[in-house]
Amino acid sequence: MRRNSENLKKISELCEYLPDRDLKLKEEHLLLRKIIEDLPIKIFAIKIDKEMKISTQLGTNVPNLSGKNLLDIFEKDCDYILSCLQTMGGQRTKTILNLNGITFNCINNAVKTEDGRVSSIISVAWSKE
Repeated sequence: MRRNSENLKKISELCEYLPDRDLKLKEEHLLLRKIIEDLPIKIFAIKIDKEMKISTQLGTNVPNLSGKNLLDIFEKDCDYILSCLQTMGGQRTKTILNLNGITFNCINNAVKTEDGRVSSIISVAWSKE
């Protein structure tokens, strides 16, 4: 019975903590979005999973790419795709990305699990103009 009481107390403490944490995360996300929207250059970031599908996009200066597969957007042998594949192997890469007639500098970073495996990549791009 004591163990159940301890577990209920821990659950109660967690429930009190989560709304504050979620509110703080939402505020930070909105601040980051506002900063990116107000920059004088075009910039965006996307998260790409192991299947080369874009799962998240931040930045309003480019078309919505969320949910699309990179291989459907770009040619399979383009420098950007090759750079993403190298990043899936754990390397940090830099490349040029051409999207809708705009040339972007791009940096790809691997997102790793606790055991060191690459789970996805974050690709940050900004216009050269």
